[in-house]
Amino acid sequence: MIKLIVAMTKDRVIADKGAIPWRYTEDLRRFRRMTMGCTVVMGRKTWDTIPDYYKPLTGRLNMVLSRSRTDMQQYDFPSVLLFNGLEEAMGFCESHLPKERDTWIMGGAEIYREALENTKINVEHLDIVTVPDNIPLQDATLFPEINWEEWVQTSHYKSGELVIETYRKA
Repeated sequence: MIKLIVAMTKDRVIADKGAIPWRYTEDLRRFRRMTMGCTVVMGRKTWDTIPDYYKPLTGRLNMVLSRSRTDMQQYDFPSVLLFNGLEEAMGFCESHLPKERDTWIMGGAEIYREALENTKINVEHLDIVTVPDNIPLQDATLFPEINWEEWVQTSHYKSGELVIETYRKA
């Protein structure tokens, strides 16, 4: 199943000046728990925000999307696969990975947008964590608008300062 996971502000901010402007241990632990044993798909910019000592994300197959493969060295890990785009990566998942293995799309904005808009990519689950931070929008990267008519909420709860919502395709 293709799933999408994101942490953002109520204004849909997912990054500020190219970095994640918050750090909630609870969110990071939850992300790890949700994605462990799965495939995670991210753009090169998202890969770059992960501290080197966490690369690659352990216990998961890491897929990095990059239009240019100029610096292959930074992806030279046994559990990292490099693809030119999301369709190519999803095709690999479909043809090479067990059907029961979840694939989590974890950003950034361009990858989220393509995953939600491309009819060839069937995202069936959204996992949204809303953080309480207020980030100025001027240098922010925003999560794309969602057509909520396509989604049914399956859970909504607070965990400390975080609001966690899950949705399935209608």
